[in-house]
Amino acid sequence: MRGRSVEVVESAGRGGGNARYSGGFLFDVPGPAGRAAGEALWDLLDGAVRARGIPVPFRTTAERLVLADDGSVTGLAVREAGRPVTLDAGGGVVLACGGFEADPGLAETYLPLGPSWPVGHPGNTGAGLWMAQQAGAALWHMYGCFGWFAFRTPEFPAPFAIDFFGPAT
Repeated sequence: MRGRSVEVVESAGRGGGNARYSGGFLFDVPGPAGRAAGEALWDLLDGAVRARGIPVPFRTTAERLVLADDGSVTGLAVREAGRPVTLDAGGGVVLACGGFEADPGLAETYLPLGPSWPVGHPGNTGAGLWMAQQAGAALWHMYGCFGWFAFRTPEFPAPFAIDFFGPAT
Protein backbone atom coordinates (compact mmCIF):
# COMPACT_ATOMS: atom_id res chain seq x y z
CA MET A 1 0.00 0.00 0.00
CA ARG A 2 1.37 3.39 -0.95
CA GLY A 3 0.56 6.58 0.83
CA ARG A 4 1.93 9.94 1.87
CA SER A 5 4.25 8.35 4.45
CA VAL A 6 5.92 6.23 1.78
CA GLU A 7 6.30 9.31 -0.45
CA VAL A 8 8.02 11.17 2.41
CA VAL A 9 10.45 8.32 2.97
CA GLU A 10 11.14 7.98 -0.76
CA SER A 11 11.73 11.75 -1.04
CA ALA A 12 14.56 11.26 1.43
CA GLY A 13 16.18 8.76 -0.94
CA ARG A 14 14.84 5.43 0.31
CA GLY A 15 12.80 2.83 -1.54
CA GLY A 16 9.85 0.66 -0.50
CA GLY A 17 10.14 -2.80 1.00
CA ASN A 18 9.91 -4.55 4.32
CA ALA A 19 9.04 -2.55 7.45
CA ARG A 20 5.37 -2.56 8.50
CA TYR A 21 3.95 0.26 10.58
CA SER A 22 0.61 0.59 12.34
CA GLY A 23 -0.93 2.54 9.47
CA GLY A 24 -0.59 -0.59 7.34
CA PHE A 25 1.96 0.82 4.90
CA LEU A 26 5.21 -0.90 4.01
CA PHE A 27 8.62 0.52 3.28
CA ASP A 28 12.25 -0.36 3.73
CA VAL A 29 14.21 1.52 6.38
CA PRO A 30 17.75 0.30 5.76
CA GLY A 31 20.35 0.57 8.46
CA PRO A 32 23.70 -0.95 9.36
CA ALA A 33 23.60 -4.61 10.35
CA GLY A 34 22.25 -5.03 13.86
CA ARG A 35 20.40 -1.69 13.93
CA ALA A 36 16.75 -1.67 14.85
CA ALA A 37 14.27 -0.29 12.32
CA GLY A 38 13.41 2.56 14.72
CA GLU A 39 17.05 3.67 14.90
CA ALA A 40 17.38 3.48 11.14
CA LEU A 41 14.17 5.49 10.71
CA TRP A 42 15.51 8.13 13.09
CA ASP A 43 18.75 8.29 11.10
CA LEU A 44 16.72 8.67 7.90
CA LEU A 45 14.60 11.51 9.29
CA ASP A 46 17.60 13.23 10.89
CA GLY A 47 19.48 13.08 7.60
CA ALA A 48 16.52 14.52 5.69
CA VAL A 49 16.19 17.43 8.13
CA ARG A 50 19.92 18.17 7.95
CA ALA A 51 20.00 17.92 4.14
CA ARG A 52 17.19 20.47 3.89
CA GLY A 53 18.84 22.84 6.38
CA ILE A 54 15.85 22.81 8.72
CA PRO A 55 16.83 24.37 12.07
CA VAL A 56 16.20 22.22 15.15
CA PRO A 57 16.40 24.33 18.31
CA PHE A 58 17.52 22.63 21.51
CA ARG A 59 16.70 23.74 25.06
CA THR A 60 13.47 25.15 23.65
CA THR A 61 10.03 24.61 25.15
CA ALA A 62 6.81 25.31 23.25
CA GLU A 63 4.50 27.36 25.46
CA ARG A 64 1.51 28.25 23.29
CA LEU A 65 0.34 28.66 19.73
CA VAL A 66 0.10 32.19 18.36
CA LEU A 67 -3.31 32.67 16.75
CA ALA A 68 -4.63 35.33 14.37
CA ASP A 69 -8.01 36.96 14.97
CA ASP A 70 -9.58 34.43 12.60
CA GLY A 71 -8.19 31.52 14.68
CA SER A 72 -5.49 30.46 12.23
CA VAL A 73 -2.10 29.49 13.67
CA THR A 74 0.49 32.12 12.80
CA GLY A 75 3.33 31.13 15.09
CA LEU A 76 4.57 29.45 18.20
CA ALA A 77 5.58 31.11 21.46
CA VAL A 78 8.57 29.27 22.93
CA ARG A 79 11.09 29.64 25.69
CA GLU A 80 14.56 29.23 24.19
CA ALA A 81 17.44 28.93 26.66
CA GLY A 82 15.22 30.62 29.25
CA ARG A 83 14.11 33.61 27.17
CA PRO A 84 10.74 34.10 25.41
CA VAL A 85 10.82 33.91 21.60
CA THR A 86 8.03 33.88 19.00
CA LEU A 87 8.57 31.75 15.91
CA ASP A 88 6.61 32.50 12.73
CA ALA A 89 4.63 29.61 11.28
CA GLY A 90 5.14 30.21 7.58
CA GLY A 91 3.99 26.72 6.59
CA GLY A 92 2.27 25.61 9.79
CA VAL A 93 3.12 24.07 13.12
CA VAL A 94 3.56 20.35 13.74
CA LEU A 95 2.81 19.38 17.35
CA ALA A 96 5.09 16.38 17.80
CA CYS A 97 5.64 16.74 21.50
CA GLY A 98 5.13 13.51 23.40
CA GLY A 99 2.30 12.03 25.36
CA PHE A 100 0.20 13.03 28.32
CA GLU A 101 0.60 10.25 30.86
CA ALA A 102 2.45 12.49 33.34
CA ASP A 103 -0.56 14.82 33.69
CA PRO A 104 -2.78 13.32 36.43
CA GLY A 105 -5.96 14.94 35.10
CA LEU A 106 -5.46 13.81 31.51
CA ALA A 107 -4.37 10.35 32.64
CA GLU A 108 -7.46 9.96 34.81
CA THR A 109 -9.72 11.12 31.97
CA TYR A 110 -8.18 9.20 29.07
CA LEU A 111 -6.30 6.35 30.77
CA PRO A 112 -8.66 5.16 33.53
CA LEU A 113 -6.46 2.26 34.56
CA GLY A 114 -6.55 2.52 38.31
CA PRO A 115 -3.34 2.43 40.33
CA SER A 116 -0.69 2.31 37.62
CA TRP A 117 2.39 4.36 36.81
CA PRO A 118 3.47 5.54 33.38
CA VAL A 119 6.72 4.22 31.97
CA GLY A 120 7.10 7.29 29.70
CA HIS A 121 9.07 10.46 30.26
CA PRO A 122 7.89 12.70 33.12
CA GLY A 123 7.88 15.59 30.65
CA ASN A 124 4.92 14.04 28.80
CA THR A 125 2.47 16.49 30.36
CA GLY A 126 -0.02 16.81 27.51
CA ALA A 127 1.21 20.27 26.47
CA GLY A 128 0.63 19.36 22.82
CA LEU A 129 -2.98 18.42 23.54
CA TRP A 130 -3.58 21.70 25.37
CA MET A 131 -2.05 23.67 22.48
CA ALA A 132 -4.11 21.75 19.91
CA GLN A 133 -7.28 22.50 21.89
CA GLN A 134 -6.28 26.17 21.99
CA ALA A 135 -6.44 26.11 18.18
CA GLY A 136 -9.86 24.44 18.19
CA ALA A 137 -9.00 20.73 18.19
CA ALA A 138 -11.41 18.32 19.85
CA LEU A 139 -10.26 15.21 21.70
CA TRP A 140 -13.08 12.97 20.44
CA HIS A 141 -10.59 10.35 19.26
CA MET A 142 -9.05 9.74 22.70
CA TYR A 143 -11.14 6.62 23.36
CA GLY A 144 -8.28 4.14 22.83
CA CYS A 145 -4.68 3.94 23.82
CA PHE A 146 -1.47 2.02 23.33
CA GLY A 147 1.33 2.08 25.82
CA TRP A 148 3.31 0.61 28.62
CA PHE A 149 2.42 1.21 32.22
CA ALA A 150 3.65 -0.33 35.42
CA PHE A 151 2.10 -1.70 38.57
CA ARG A 152 3.87 -1.06 41.88
CA THR A 153 3.64 -3.23 44.89
CA PRO A 154 5.22 -2.39 48.27
CA GLU A 155 7.19 -5.67 48.33
CA PHE A 156 9.39 -4.72 45.34
CA PRO A 157 11.42 -1.55 44.69
CA ALA A 158 10.85 -1.65 40.91
CA PRO A 159 7.45 -1.64 39.19
CA PHE A 160 6.20 -4.47 36.98
CA ALA A 161 5.56 -3.43 33.36
CA ILE A 162 2.12 -3.94 31.85
CA ASP A 163 1.88 -4.12 28.05
CA PHE A 164 -1.58 -3.52 26.63
CA PHE A 165 -3.35 -2.41 23.51
CA GLY A 166 -7.03 -1.72 23.45
CA PRO A 167 -9.87 0.58 24.37
CA ALA A 168 -9.22 2.79 27.37
CA THR A 169 -12.74 2.33 28.68
